[in-house]
Amino acid sequence: MQRRGLRPKTSWAFALAVFLAVFLVTTVQATQPAELHITVLLDEEDISLAAQVIIMGGAMPHVLEEGEIKVAALAPGAYELMAVMAADNMPLMPAQKKIQLEAGETAAVTMELQPIPGFSLPDMSAIGALLGALEDNGEGMPDIPEIPEPSRPEETPFDPAEAECDTLLAMLVSDDPGEYQAAEAELKIWHRRREAAPYLVEELKNHDGADRRRIMGVLVSLGAEPPDGMIVGRRPIDEMMPEIVSLLSDGDSVIRGGAAQIVADAWFFPEEAVQALAQLLSDPERQIRLHALEALASSGRRPREHTELLLTALNDPLYSEDTEMRLGAVRVLGRLDQPPSETALAVSINLLDSDAGVREAAARVLFDMQNAAAVVMEDMLEALDDPEPAVTLLLLRTMVSFPSELLSDYAADIAPRLEHEHSGIRYRAAEVLFAAGPGALPVLPAIQDALRDDDYRVAQTAVYTIWRHFGAEAEVAIPELTELIQKESRDFSEAAAGAAHALATIGAPAVPVLLDLLYSDDPGTKYRAATALNVIGAPAEEAVSRLMELVEDEAEHVQVRRAAFNAVTSITGEEPDM
Repeated sequence: MQRRGLRPKTSWAFALAVFLAVFLVTTVQATQPAELHITVLLDEEDISLAAQVIIMGGAMPHVLEEGEIKVAALAPGAYELMAVMAADNMPLMPAQKKIQLEAGETAAVTMELQPIPGFSLPDMSAIGALLGALEDNGEGMPDIPEIPEPSRPEETPFDPAEAECDTLLAMLVSDDPGEYQAAEAELKIWHRRREAAPYLVEELKNHDGADRRRIMGVLVSLGAEPPDGMIVGRRPIDEMMPEIVSLLSDGDSVIRGGAAQIVADAWFFPEEAVQALAQLLSDPERQIRLHALEALASSGRRPREHTELLLTALNDPLYSEDTEMRLGAVRVLGRLDQPPSETALAVSINLLDSDAGVREAAARVLFDMQNAAAVVMEDMLEALDDPEPAVTLLLLRTMVSFPSELLSDYAADIAPRLEHEHSGIRYRAAEVLFAAGPGALPVLPAIQDALRDDDYRVAQTAVYTIWRHFGAEAEVAIPELTELIQKESRDFSEAAAGAAHALATIGAPAVPVLLDLLYSDDPGTKYRAATALNVIGAPAEEAVSRLMELVEDEAEHVQVRRAAFNAVTSITGEEPDM
């Protein structure tokens, strides 16, 4: 519907709207005001600029006029709303709603105005004359107060004089902790307006010694500040990143370390910073090396031209003798732009580190590489008995992506993990053996045992391995599959269905047990057995008699009868009489 023209607003129109909107309401006063946001719609078209909203409640009605979303600050309590609008040749039914506002609440209300079919506008001139007479007699409507828009603080440009920055700097370099903290808090406020960082960076040039370090301390705290009102994005200090990067080579270790920490906290930093950060990997100060590692590990892949420089630094004894350094080095190795095989080889030696965190970080890098990590398969196998389950889980999840031919060669090394006390490790090991495909057949005994696992994920994965890859060669697993097909637990429902498919792929040797299952008291078991016999077909001829009994038994579950009907049809080649 197109928007229609509006009649001019007149005092009688407002008065008429108020007369139409007199309702009995109860207002509950509270000390904290509520805020109401109202949108008015006409046939799903926003026409809130044209409509008025009258809010009944309290001592006087409130009238809200133009405004795309109408906003009112109200005392908590009960209110009734009316939206009104008069359009040429199109009378509209006022929209009404009741609401209850709680103290401090911000409520949003949408109101829809509906045209009145077959209804013409009244003679507004007559109504206007009546209202004029009322006003002449002093009986008109009282004035309706306007509701001011909520005030919003205005952003003002940063003026060092107005901000008394000289005073703040004096406080910043003071020996009084209270003054320092007050100055830091004030500068953080200006930082939100993107002004403090440039000012402080410039002031670094005008101070030295302890004063300069104090200023850098505030810059570091600003670097840790998140973007205002955002989860991710640029921070004000990011705009000064080139100047911060230049401080990475400063002669004062506090300034170097502060700059490294700001870069490490950055959402991004220019690529030219990598060279300076690489130099800091050999810095005499341990904390500076850690900040450099953190920065290099957190942002993007490092270009190949820096790889050799970084690898040389990471081979320094400073790292081999420090757990935290080794951890950072592993993370940086995962971010280098170099051939995957080189990264995998460099990282895999850390899989046997004395620290669990370093080992897990190395396993995480290999997991991120997926099948490219296959070059260090033997190193990964050696680390599978890690006392930290997280390491073993990461390694097994990585192996799932490896080529089946490679996994087949090492199936015997994976199989013992099917007996691990940690159910997650058993499950991931079963996944690796499934990925090995038919090549996992030599470890069928271990997979048979997994069919009886208490964790449905393990049993389900084991049964899928037999069903999809082994077929008739898994005849020895018939007893375990028979147990599984009878599982009534809801968690094992997919595993039980998989067992039926696995028995079907085994074929004729499975027919006797499937025939026995047709006499089960559980409809689900009979259904799965009949489904398996349907797949086997002609070799299951000995089961036809029992299947026909199920077809003809009207007391039997309908799905069982249908499955038996299909099985008889498959076995005999003819549909049985119902």
